[in-house]
Amino acid sequence: MNQGKIIVGIAILLGISAGLAGYWWNYRVGHRAMQFWGQENARLIRLAPKVELLRFVITAPALPNNADKQLTLSGYNLVVTESHDLSQARGLIHLRNALLSDDQFQWEQPLGEKAQHLPRFGLRFSDADGKSVLVFIVELPSEKLAGYDEKRVLLGPLAKSLEQFLARELPRAEQEAATKQATPNPNTAQPAPAKSE
Repeated sequence: MNQGKIIVGIAILLGISAGLAGYWWNYRVGHRAMQFWGQENARLIRLAPKVELLRFVITAPALPNNADKQLTLSGYNLVVTESHDLSQARGLIHLRNALLSDDQFQWEQPLGEKAQHLPRFGLRFSDADGKSVLVFIVELPSEKLAGYDEKRVLLGPLAKSLEQFLARELPRAEQEAATKQATPNPNTAQPAPAKSE
């Protein structure tokens, strides 16, 4: 009888220890990334059901009647020219995890003038409540930066993973968009003109 209690006690202690070790591991792996993104943005990056790739053009003044397609960053307006749904993209879960992992960024590298460059595309993570975060990507000749609002960080190994992900998924998304545009909507089809006798 005592031996059974000891075994149960050991099993409980092992379970608690494994839980604490898992918590500590996750904290260590993503602590700095979590601080960078903030708790709500990190939640959206990890769990938001809708993920879009957005392409921008940069304009100085706001364009009238385009409020839903404009974003503001560093005093510039980013006008969305293309939007591609990547919510079901293969490898998206790995990209989400990489964006929240400390070892995917070069935290200690000073940005200097690199921080002044503006993005040409980004990933928007949105939930059902309308909350969203735009993770923009700044492409430089040999490096990439990521960030949101006014915050930026130099990408490490994530730069190559992101490049491969987009190279694979963007043509597929563009093809799907082209197919959608080419397929007539039966609800909006014009009736055939009546024949005159």
